[in-house]
Amino acid sequence: MFYPNRVLLFTFSDIVLVKPLGWYITKVFNGESFFLRRPVEKMEFLLYRAAGVKTTVEQHWIRYAGSFLLFHFIGFLFLYTVLRLQAYLPLNPSKLPNVSADLSLNTAISFLTNTNWQNYCPEAPVETKQGIDIGQEETGVFKIPQ
Repeated sequence: MFYPNRVLLFTFSDIVLVKPLGWYITKVFNGESFFLRRPVEKMEFLLYRAAGVKTTVEQHWIRYAGSFLLFHFIGFLFLYTVLRLQAYLPLNPSKLPNVSADLSLNTAISFLTNTNWQNYCPEAPVETKQGIDIGQEETGVFKIPQ
């Protein structure tokens, strides 16, 4: 379904944010000072510390590959679990049933590999009023709440 208000909202927000975000990214990559540097560095430090990242040590390709595979495996398990337990999760006002095991596996692998090869209409077995796309952490695409 086409929602012209959403198109206008996102177009307007893109136009408004393009200059400030471009300025911010330029300052960060050039190592220049900017007014948000201190709070952003504090958040970054806390995130790095929580994740166990050592900023002074370069990551070897084997460790990177292991991290990549582990992240995607966890994402796959999360997606599969959400699909299999859909009937018991909150924000399911249509009371849709759980997705079958084979379809859940197919869909989770599809999002994991970014092939978008689903054999169903997403609105049918998955509740769209949840306002999230179950594959957003894998594909990087966020769905707009309806």
